[in-house]
Amino acid sequence: MNRSQLRILLWAAGLAAGGLALPAQAAVSKKAPAKAAEAPKPPSNDTDLGEKFIDTGPGKDIGKIASPSPDALDAADTSALLDRRTEAAIQRGLAFLKSTQEPDGRWDSSDTNWVGYTAFSTIAFMLNGNCPNKKPPYGETLTKAVDALLKETQGQVSGYMGTNMYAHGLATLALSEAWGQTDKDEKVQEALKLAVKVILSAQNEAGGWRYNPQPGDADVSVTAMQVVALAAG
Repeated sequence: MNRSQLRILLWAAGLAAGGLALPAQAAVSKKAPAKAAEAPKPPSNDTDLGEKFIDTGPGKDIGKIASPSPDALDAADTSALLDRRTEAAIQRGLAFLKSTQEPDGRWDSSDTNWVGYTAFSTIAFMLNGNCPNKKPPYGETLTKAVDALLKETQGQVSGYMGTNMYAHGLATLALSEAWGQTDKDEKVQEALKLAVKVILSAQNEAGGWRYNPQPGDADVSVTAMQVVALAAG
């Protein structure tokens, strides 16, 4: 469909939506009306199709039509702008995470869910291409975070991390990613084996997992978290 056909289609749809369509009998009648009404004309140029509804802000009229500016960004410019803004937002987020990390490598250690928070933060850094090492800007941050998770597995003979299987699955995922980015560190590997063993032993007969690290009932979201962790491990 070309642009002219699209304009006509939109115009016709607008007539029907506004209750201006002719009745069926009038459409097939052989007799012409005494005075034919002048039909609205389709948009006269291409810029009419580019008109957009805009929100003029709180307390203002909404729905005013604004014609596109001749200086408007094209698709390529817009894409590049969004990429730059997205990358800037990511870097601000990572800088914030670094500033809120505690000296021992954890996040929110006073909260019982600190393992989940620490795992999430660790994953965020690694997804942006950072590795647990001494290289700036976040290598040391990640090293401390991974060490905190490793201590948690050492404190639990079973290898269970956190206070629920959500946190355990997230920590297992974080350690899996860390193991792949640290030249297969043996300490990470051993902790990861224990973590995976916990997940396997907690699966119930139906194939699912729940909050506690032993077979019982199942929850879809908890089960999904363990599947992702196992796939990474």
